Amino acid sequence: MSQKTIKGHRPSRTDTSSLPMLMAHASGLDASTFRPLSSVLSPRECIRIEYIGYPDGGPLPTSNILTADAETVENAIRDAGRPVHLFGHSYGGRVALEVARRRQVRLETLLVYEPVLQGALPPRDMRPFLDPPDGYAGFLRNLTDYWGGSGTWDALSKHHKSLQMRRAERVHREVLTLAEDRLTADAWASLTMPVLIMRGDYGHTDSETMCQSLADAIPGSTLTVIPKTGHMAPILDYATVGVVMKDWLGLR
Repeated sequence: MSQKTIKGHRPSRTDTSSLPMLMAHASGLDASTFRPLSSVLSPRECIRIEYIGYPDGGPLPTSNILTADAETVENAIRDAGRPVHLFGHSYGGRVALEVARRRQVRLETLLVYEPVLQGALPPRDMRPFLDPPDGYAGFLRNLTDYWGGSGTWDALSKHHKSLQMRRAERVHREVLTLAEDRLTADAWASLTMPVLIMRGDYGHTDSETMCQSLADAIPGSTLTVIPKTGHMAPILDYATVGVVMKDWLGLR
């Protein structure tokens, strides 16, 4: 495999194989989507986090949803009873970054795949994206096509669309919270644990900007671009992402 390390070193040999990997998932997905990636990371113990309101909808947090999800992750880390490696994908990457920023628990390492960091982007009017005339269905189309390219939502199966609609209120709150997030990458400049930032090479300008800004802000962090992968690589190309993670952790 020929991933390209833009910044940092590969691998960094931070092997602490007895420590678990906690995993925070992306918007609209759920903890079960990390099962294949967990198998690649075996025999390391993987703890897949489920946020309030997943997997099937239901009551949602009344507080800031990003804060509530960070607290869910922190509680899981406390339950583990030891430092952990923390991995987050997309929205889960922002949750993982929030946990690191809050410093309420100890992280051995932090690994993120295309975390959403709106404060790294130029200001833009998000209202048409968040609240289109056709409501949640239009919003989910906007979100899916933003990451996957035009027509991605229409190509989904009826089952998958139905599942997303059940989660639509929760997903909308996540994306609204991220859209209003004006923290810049400098908010993480003081992190001292090893940090791996991953992205695909599919030409998503916003993702490139967010990942590069974060890598530039965190001293000693590693930024790795994985070829022939997109935003959903931890799910669709889990074997490739798993190898990158294991290489960086010094486990191969």
